[in-house]
Amino acid sequence: RVKGRLTWLEDYPFSLVIGNPPFGIYKNKYSSYFPKPKFRQIEIFFMYYGLQLLKKNGLMIYLTGSNFLRNGDTYSESKRELERICDLIDA
Repeated sequence: RVKGRLTWLEDYPFSLVIGNPPFGIYKNKYSSYFPKPKFRQIEIFFMYYGLQLLKKNGLMIYLTGSNFLRNGDTYSESKRELERICDLIDA
């Protein structure tokens, strides 16, 4: 954070965020910089922080694997965390 902001980007917050995050188990040498909330899958990490870059009523479009929608327990807790800050409107 810089001066209470999430990012150094000049035009933050954005109306639109588009991305194609990596997939898989999230644990690397940078994991300790982002302790809360804890996400097991790295694509959820990118979704969560991508949402933090949006203006109110902004739109985020991400490519993600089909497992995000159909995989039971692997994503259930992470999906609940995302639901606290956004609405899934299409898949």
